[in-house]
Amino acid sequence: MSIKFSIGKVDSKVAYSILNKKKVLYKTTNKCETVFNRRMLIFDVQHKPENLNTQGILNTDSEIDMELAGKFIKKTSRIRVNEKYEPVYSYQLKLVKYKYKMNEKGKKKLTPTGEEKEFSKVEANINVETPLVITDQLFDPKELLLKYIFHKTLQINHIDGLTFQFLSKYAQGLAEKGKFAKIIAINPETKKSSPLILKANSRPYPAGFLEGRFRLIDTTKPNTVENQEYILLLHLTDRSIKVPEGFATKPPIEQKADGFFILPSLQFTFQTTK
Repeated sequence: MSIKFSIGKVDSKVAYSILNKKKVLYKTTNKCETVFNRRMLIFDVQHKPENLNTQGILNTDSEIDMELAGKFIKKTSRIRVNEKYEPVYSYQLKLVKYKYKMNEKGKKKLTPTGEEKEFSKVEANINVETPLVITDQLFDPKELLLKYIFHKTLQINHIDGLTFQFLSKYAQGLAEKGKFAKIIAINPETKKSSPLILKANSRPYPAGFLEGRFRLIDTTKPNTVENQEYILLLHLTDRSIKVPEGFATKPPIEQKADGFFILPSLQFTFQTTK
């Protein structure tokens, strides 16, 4: 996966990898036995779900195919069907507005309001002709942790020797200052800033911040390209923190020994020319 950056008048296309890994959850019984999910065939096209209850079987006098019903399924292909369970190959996507309503049992239930609008596809903007702009705005990590909730972190990687020098030099500058640099996306039509979108129709991120780390492989040798290694992390946020009245605006924050704040779920490695 690639991403396009712009620092001043220099544009560079680099790679990135997602560091946030989903947690693996296991379901167990009271005896600590692992529970698995299996796909099972309940009905076929001739036997609709509404006819498989007791009253439906009495009314329709339908027979359940004992060879198909209850059969485990390994591989499936998702298709679109109409109300008659017939395959549909041409259709339009619409956004339907829902709202919560209280049902007879006093529980909330999502019900459609009847409002619909055409679905518009939102394209990604991290690898287009107009690159992401790394601004000159630098922020203290402590201040950012009090203002934003970081949802995703990407590690920026070089793809050749030229991009290694480009990223390593910038990471060194950020590490020496101990600051994060703000990244914005530019809308090519309006020429204004817009949220960062990694994939089509994915979550928009209003703000992104670059964190840089740099060190020498051998401190006894000079600072050459072969003796450098760096880490460049792009922290993405989709919401800000609002401190309620009466609470302290600056809660105590523990700082790591290296001066940076690391989430324990992130796994990254220093990048070298090798």
